[in-house]
Amino acid sequence: NKEETVALFKKLIAATNNDDSKAVIESCNTILQALPDDIDAQKCKIVAFMNLGKYDEAMKVIEKSTHDFFLEHVYCLYLKQKYEDALDLLKKKESNDTNYKLLKAQVLYRLERYEESLALYREL
Repeated sequence: NKEETVALFKKLIAATNNDDSKAVIESCNTILQALPDDIDAQKCKIVAFMNLGKYDEAMKVIEKSTHDFFLEHVYCLYLKQKYEDALDLLKKKESNDTNYKLLKAQVLYRLERYEESLALYREL
């Protein structure tokens, strides 16, 4: 019911405010049992896994989701130092979005493609 859902999200917000990634994941799991396709719970769970350095777990949530967590997926690859894979994924979905360009510039920099990286930073 609505009251239970509100209580679950309040618990999630409290865990988020306390920077308690483990509690965030627990709250998200509870929410996702009741609302399996909830985009906010999925995103919070992805970010919590990333904060814990559990990039493979974050990518499992991304891959199972019906929602578009494209940048989160690229960022997981970046954090795993899989820069070529991150760039390949970025090339599949070009965008003028600021976050997209920033992430692509970072990936290019890590690949020592400094001129391309600098050109993107200048666009920002």
